[in-house]
Amino acid sequence: MTLSSDLNQKPNKGAQGMSKNLASKLLELCSAEVSHSDHSRACWHLLDWIGIAAAAAKKPAGILAIDYAKSIKTTHSGQCSVVGVGQSDAEMAAFVHGMLGNVLEMDDLHRSSILHAGNVIIPTVLAAVEETDCAPEVFTRAIVIGYEIALRIGIAAAKGGYTNWYNSGTCSIFGATVAAAVIYDLDHEAMCGAFGNAGMQASGVWQCRLDPGYGKQMVCGHASRAAISATRLAKIGFVGPARILEGELGFFKSFYPQSDFETLASVTSDPTSDGHRWHIHEVSFKPWPACRHTHPVIEAALVLRDQYNSHECDRITVTTYQAGADFCDNSSPINDSEARFSFQHLVAFTLCNGKPSLTSCDQNMIQNHDIQALRKIIDVEVDRKLSAAFPNKISGSVTFHCKNGRTISHHVEHALGDPENPLSKDELIAKFRANSAFAGVEDDVATLLIDTVFSLPDAKNLYEFTSAIRNFFDAIEPT
Repeated sequence: MTLSSDLNQKPNKGAQGMSKNLASKLLELCSAEVSHSDHSRACWHLLDWIGIAAAAAKKPAGILAIDYAKSIKTTHSGQCSVVGVGQSDAEMAAFVHGMLGNVLEMDDLHRSSILHAGNVIIPTVLAAVEETDCAPEVFTRAIVIGYEIALRIGIAAAKGGYTNWYNSGTCSIFGATVAAAVIYDLDHEAMCGAFGNAGMQASGVWQCRLDPGYGKQMVCGHASRAAISATRLAKIGFVGPARILEGELGFFKSFYPQSDFETLASVTSDPTSDGHRWHIHEVSFKPWPACRHTHPVIEAALVLRDQYNSHECDRITVTTYQAGADFCDNSSPINDSEARFSFQHLVAFTLCNGKPSLTSCDQNMIQNHDIQALRKIIDVEVDRKLSAAFPNKISGSVTFHCKNGRTISHHVEHALGDPENPLSKDELIAKFRANSAFAGVEDDVATLLIDTVFSLPDAKNLYEFTSAIRNFFDAIEPT
């Protein structure tokens, strides 16, 4: 069938019955019960993102994003707090913050959807709540539902594995839009319209991984900003295609033709009815600022570090899955972005210095003589069993090959931060404090925000939170 004949077809109202109302069916989740523990989990992701964005403001990509907002600030007056900028309109706030959250490659990840949903959803809801008078429970509920929508769509899309499309830009926009719609209090019909608006703006290709630059960050910022505009437009009656997900020329058939989107039709208004929790509980937190593919081998290198002897070891092997090798086999990174996607650099840094830090991918580390020498002896191998388990499992090994023929190896089945090997609340807070300190925020300001965020499930209003977040953003030292 040609494109022209597709365009001339009348909307399908028949046999593909589920397709008529798939978005509407999926949005039934908005009426589902969200427990106190679910609200609390949303707070973990909120605090994590805030710290990441703050630290990113000190990095080159973050500085450029902030400078961009400053350059057109006068045309975007508003009441939303923006890191390094002050007050701005919700769309600009979402755009800048969406970029900041991805700069350090420290954003949360859901494995089976291969999706960094939080980096699009959190900036969106943060912008939306600052121009509304919603209750705290609506705020955190919007986060939970936003993740659920994005991750369900992402899981369906990922059935075909990686494609040329960047999932965080294409799939997360739906979750962010629904989250914003919850906060803006759109009715079901308007929410469906916003969903269509979101799909018309879904975008982002993986060429950003191959060429130096900040395209990956821009895509995340665009998705956040577009989620706000999609919702605002729907609120006044400007709506997108009803069958945006599964229509003949819709999202899945255009972006992910190998997907399993039919499973979305089985959604119920109670996602816990089959014994499962909301998908937000399946999301992994990153302890270190690097691509998630690298985290198992970073952890393995940490375990083996005390046994490394440069005089005895003449070769090191990183064992991973095919997707990990495709993304992160780079022995000669030239900038911080490439270094965050380099097995060789991150393992070499870890063996030389210990846990990766916010400066582990800076130019001085990329050019460090010892790290450069170590990168040259690190090979990457693909294991078929690990490849078969991806994306539901992200595993890896590091092996030292000694001159006397002896090998020393360690395998990490579940990387730190995965649900099977979770970060504790104290570890998450420590990560936040480290990021805040890097941004120049005084500890008392950081502590106030920590306390305020974790109090949200029981708070009566958002006054204390909005005050604390504004103080926190204002405390970030200008660059």
